[in-house]
Amino acid sequence: MRLPRRALAGSALLLICACSAEPAPCTEIGVPSGIGLEIPAAQAREVAGAGLRVCWDSTCQDTEPDLVPSTRAGDETCAGTMPGDSCSVRMVPTGALHGFADLPGLPEAPVQVRVSLHDATGATLFDREISVVPQRVHPNGPHCPGDGLQTTVIAEGNQLQLPAR
Repeated sequence: MRLPRRALAGSALLLICACSAEPAPCTEIGVPSGIGLEIPAAQAREVAGAGLRVCWDSTCQDTEPDLVPSTRAGDETCAGTMPGDSCSVRMVPTGALHGFADLPGLPEAPVQVRVSLHDATGATLFDREISVVPQRVHPNGPHCPGDGLQTTVIAEGNQLQLPAR
């Protein structure tokens, strides 16, 4: 059976396009190594500060990450209904807090993370420990080399836990 010339040309074009598809380029964006901390809204109301103690290979690093209010995308507003009209979304506070402890040299191996939260008077509100394994971050996708090692812990209720994956 002979295929029409159009079908052959179309098939050849598809084959060329499929073979030449390249992934997005790898940039040289940097990613710091460290531990993220999330404090849900219900617990964040009383929290004035946090301390992290991260230990590995008989070494410990103490840090006090800056806690900042967490936000989420609010309602979208559009200036018109025509193509090309502008739309925007305002960020709204969630009541939660988050922070990041920059830890150069963090290994891709188990580390012990101790989180303590305190109120404005310095009284301890929360003091828990968890073992975690930081993972290599690929800011440009899995086809590019990884950079820093990171993980996140959540201080919720009376538990220190990992985010659901």
